[in-house]
Amino acid sequence: MVWKPSTLRSGIAAAAVGILLASLAQAPAMAATENPIIGDGSVYSADPSLLADGETLYIHAGRDEAGTTTNDFIMNEWQAFSTTDADGGAWQHHPSLMRPETVFDWATPGRAYAGQVVKGIDGRFYWYVPVNEAASTAPDKFGIGVAVSDTPLGPWTDHAGGPIVSQTILGNDAHNIDPTVLVDDGRVWMYWGSFGRLMATELQTDMKTRIGSPTSVSGGVTGFFEAAWLFERNDTYYLAYAANNAGPTSTCTPANYHACIAYSTATSPLGPWTYRGRILAPVSSTTSHPAIAEFQGEWYMAYHTADAVGGNHFRRSVAIDKVEWDDAQTPARILPVVTTPERSVDLTPRSNVAPWATASASNEPIPTQYWIRSLNDELIRPNPLPPDMWGSWTGTRPAQQWIQYDWDAPVRVDRARIKFWRDAAPGTGNGVSDPSSWVLQFWDAGEWKDVPNPSGYPTTTTAVHQVTFGAVTTSRLRAVLNAAPNSATPPQYSALAVEEWEVHAAQPDSVEPVAVQTVVGTPPELPETVSLQYGADAVAAPVRWDAVDPADLAAAGEFTVGGFVEGYAAGRVTATVAVLGQSPWRTNLAPTGAPAAEATAGGSTVDALNDTVIAYTGAEHPVWTTAGGDAAARWAGYTWAEPVRVDGVTAHFWSDGSGPDAGDGVAVAQAWSVQVLVDDEWRDVTGADGYPTDSGTPNAATFDPVTTTGIRVVLTAQSDGDGHAGVGLGELEVFGETLDAAAPEVSLAATGVEGANGWHLSTVTVRATATDDRDVRTRIELAVDGGAWQVAENVRSADATVSGDGQHTVKARATDAGGNTSEEASLAVRIDATRPSVTGTLDIASRTVSATAADAGSGVAGIEYAIDAPTGWQAYSAAFGVDDQRHVVYLRSKDAAGNVSALSTVTVPLSPDAPLEGNIAPIATPTASYTSGWNSVTAVNDGALTGASWGTWPNIGEQWVQLEWDRVVTIDRAGVLFFRDSTDASNAGMIPPREWKLQYMNLADGQWLDVAAAGAYGRSSTAINEVGFAAVTTTKLRAVMQAWGAASGGGSSGILEFEAWAAEAAAPTLDVDVTVAGRCVAGKATLVVVAANGSDVPVTVVLQSPYGAKTVADLAPGKRSSQAFSTRQATVPPGEVGAVVTGVVDGQTVTQEDSVEYDALTC
Repeated sequence: MVWKPSTLRSGIAAAAVGILLASLAQAPAMAATENPIIGDGSVYSADPSLLADGETLYIHAGRDEAGTTTNDFIMNEWQAFSTTDADGGAWQHHPSLMRPETVFDWATPGRAYAGQVVKGIDGRFYWYVPVNEAASTAPDKFGIGVAVSDTPLGPWTDHAGGPIVSQTILGNDAHNIDPTVLVDDGRVWMYWGSFGRLMATELQTDMKTRIGSPTSVSGGVTGFFEAAWLFERNDTYYLAYAANNAGPTSTCTPANYHACIAYSTATSPLGPWTYRGRILAPVSSTTSHPAIAEFQGEWYMAYHTADAVGGNHFRRSVAIDKVEWDDAQTPARILPVVTTPERSVDLTPRSNVAPWATASASNEPIPTQYWIRSLNDELIRPNPLPPDMWGSWTGTRPAQQWIQYDWDAPVRVDRARIKFWRDAAPGTGNGVSDPSSWVLQFWDAGEWKDVPNPSGYPTTTTAVHQVTFGAVTTSRLRAVLNAAPNSATPPQYSALAVEEWEVHAAQPDSVEPVAVQTVVGTPPELPETVSLQYGADAVAAPVRWDAVDPADLAAAGEFTVGGFVEGYAAGRVTATVAVLGQSPWRTNLAPTGAPAAEATAGGSTVDALNDTVIAYTGAEHPVWTTAGGDAAARWAGYTWAEPVRVDGVTAHFWSDGSGPDAGDGVAVAQAWSVQVLVDDEWRDVTGADGYPTDSGTPNAATFDPVTTTGIRVVLTAQSDGDGHAGVGLGELEVFGETLDAAAPEVSLAATGVEGANGWHLSTVTVRATATDDRDVRTRIELAVDGGAWQVAENVRSADATVSGDGQHTVKARATDAGGNTSEEASLAVRIDATRPSVTGTLDIASRTVSATAADAGSGVAGIEYAIDAPTGWQAYSAAFGVDDQRHVVYLRSKDAAGNVSALSTVTVPLSPDAPLEGNIAPIATPTASYTSGWNSVTAVNDGALTGASWGTWPNIGEQWVQLEWDRVVTIDRAGVLFFRDSTDASNAGMIPPREWKLQYMNLADGQWLDVAAAGAYGRSSTAINEVGFAAVTTTKLRAVMQAWGAASGGGSSGILEFEAWAAEAAAPTLDVDVTVAGRCVAGKATLVVVAANGSDVPVTVVLQSPYGAKTVADLAPGKRSSQAFSTRQATVPPGEVGAVVTGVVDGQTVTQEDSVEYDALTC
């Protein structure tokens, strides 16, 4: 349908926005309402219901009032629209019909969500709506209220005096919203529910009292999320609803924030239901809500979108379209709804070529909360939701991601603009954050290269960043994004997200003019590309031409066609189309023929027959004649060396004015005919339309086309009874065309992802294009690998798809309308679309990693490796070693075509000889007594103090988290950072435990023992609660917690991080004993210093005394060395000898300094 644009006028109330008018003319059988019904952004509307009452169709809806950056449903009231002519486009707006708190005195303001108005059994109107119950103590305070009125537009009053459904009433934990009610044959049925839970019940005829217990519906409603709508048609019950069964192969939606509209059928109001499929694809708003009803013999569906001016996911607007049925099926099938107005491609001239690219990313399949098509939808919202961007958040977040555009044909680009998004600051290693760095790369000759001369790569998320660079011509562009790490070792990384990524084409110096020809009545074959000129280079840019007006093809002439060129910002381009006549190659063939005549009078010449000068009388120009009195009939004509196709002759008779009684004069022929030479025989032409014999004017005769090498006119002379006048021709024109003897030419071109060395990395499309000197279109035949010819008739080009790895040959030929066939063109195509493989092997004894790669196509070109993150790749040539620490080695291989393998990893464990130091929790394996489904116990030792957490909600009581090492460790300190989302007083959610303690596994008997803590156990959720204790040697450490809460959900334990520190190992020492003794030698005092090496390694001892220094080198273990220092004095005062001892212990040089005192000595 094509809907009329709508305007507003004043309505029944002073505050009314008014009636919506439409005035545009419309196509036959097309509806007139312009969707959305209010599209100017003055009022937003959502969650429609439909009510047909008499000759009026009503839409009741909520009202969105969220600000432009508010990501919440701000809905304070309900409104309505009405029409008596849904196809006429005139809708009256009825604002502010009802507010929750004014009709239901038990309700709070706001949250005026989806409801439905139905006509009750008593003829009154009932509005079922979800509202918040003010006095409710339930976790979810929504209940379903019922208002009643004598008219569809109110005034409304509370019918039930309280909710008829709520968590408190039903004792459930459901989100009790979105009621839909069907009054059917004196009975009343109600469905409701959200978040995948659908419930149903029957109501009494009072329209408010439930009958029995509600039924939970789980089968036959595939993907149900919310927004059920129940109706009946021809004894079949239909249940339409918003579904969000999401995923890359989903028939509903690729992103789980978005919903499609699906439906199921049943033979009774309570089912069982049978799923029937999708009838409305995801719309521009994340939510979707159906309402389906019959009005005046037609069926309609109302829904909402974000298409109004200023609209977004929380500023929605109601639309309506027709529902069509396939009644040939049982039950009747609802056909997919065709939404209006039809969405057309934006053909505003601009340099951004991203919309014409295919987007892909390194993290495919993309997490279902994101939508990769958002990358190049040219929309940046002020309040984006995950499906408004590409993102990479999952539990596993690598150090690097990339996003990529592929174009069907090369583009020349020199600029990109990108908008990043985040919900966490860099450094947390969790959430979505700024990239730490990034780079643009283009595909060139089978490899990725950095763009030349980039202007810089900003990383903030608060602005759209532009990067300019040297122009490159490529079919692929990639943004390689490095994720922001935290400070852990090894680090964890935040995820990445991009709202929009524009790529802009370099603007050309000029556009090569486009000129084509066609014939009357035949649409022209306009080129698919235009040539953008960049100096001496050119790029073929796709062009989208306007439709050709058939009136422009009605007669010979010339006209222009406008077109949009992808990436060309200067404006639109034009093509000049020359329209030729019906037979553009039909011409006067006489000038190319050899003239001849049966007889020629003196003074005349046969050369005058085709000298292109026409004469009817006089002697100013040469003519051909026969002599008067000659024979009764003579011929004149032409022959050609090659056959021609003729279909008409025009004779220009010459006379000297003589009449039929002048036997010696020249007169117009009395009669004439045309003959052609076929198979060396002159034959009369067929189908001649007459042979006029007028003087002073052309005498044209047409006949059936015939191929010949000669033509002549046989002229019957006028006679007076005794003799014949001569006959003459001032010019003899022959119309037709030369035979098409020239064969067309055919060329072949391959498109696909070009790799290196002449290989393609994808399925290849080979296009055969034929050109002919006469025919715009020909018959083109293609054959792949010697297979049967594939024939395409009356085309300018034809395509063949080539797939499968290996070498292929494509042949083509073209045949024109004249039957001429071109020489065969041949093109070799090589495809390697399969990644190579790479395998790594760890030699644990030598701690070396080796790699091997394999490729069955183009062959392995090389292997690369990186350590601890898939960045900073190095070429692999031979097995390489790693140090004693734990590492992850990444491997990848590349083949000769340019394919890169999937990453392979080799985990190198911590060496048993490696000393342990610092926080050793990250190298332990965590386990827990219980883990909530949305948490992971691996969060406790991921090295990050923010982000992912471990939790036990709703469990209480004693819980524990354990760290286990694959080796014996000695630890003397540990700490826990608790997770909290509620205060102690709230007694709900996640609260640090009431008390906790640390225990270690006793290696002797396997029993858990409390550590000997040196201080108190804290409960902080903002800082590590560190506990020091006497060192323990073990393989397991655990934190044992007593939950805060006393009842389920009343305060469960959770941890952000659990750290454990290795006890510091004693520094290596040397055991060298130095002693000093005084002796008298020849009346002089002597100091005797003895160094005894009790170490396990040789040592060097440097001795320093007041009377000199001596060095003892390489003193072996267990050996002693005695050194004497002569004082040359009889008396020496007390003093000391210094000793510097050096040795190598476990590869580490150890130096110790000591001093030994001695007493005074007198000799």
